[in-house]
Amino acid sequence: MSVVVNVSNSTLRDKIVARQGEQTDTAFAHLLGISRPEWHNVRTGKRKELSSLLLNGVMTAFPDLTVDILDYLKHYLDKRP
Repeated sequence: MSVVVNVSNSTLRDKIVARQGEQTDTAFAHLLGISRPEWHNVRTGKRKELSSLLLNGVMTAFPDLTVDILDYLKHYLDKRP
């Protein structure tokens, strides 16, 4: 099961999108271990959530973004009631 985190700050999403470079949505989604439609929706802003599956794929493909992901999750957890 995939945990979903609401994107309140697009900074992490923007960093992930920048990593796509010239790769197709299909190739980049495969690299991250998610479906092409999910990646397309995140990339275009149609999906305002980052799933745990996506975050895991980003940490695997781009370990240098791990601190950004941890900050993102901390921000999310700090907002919980």
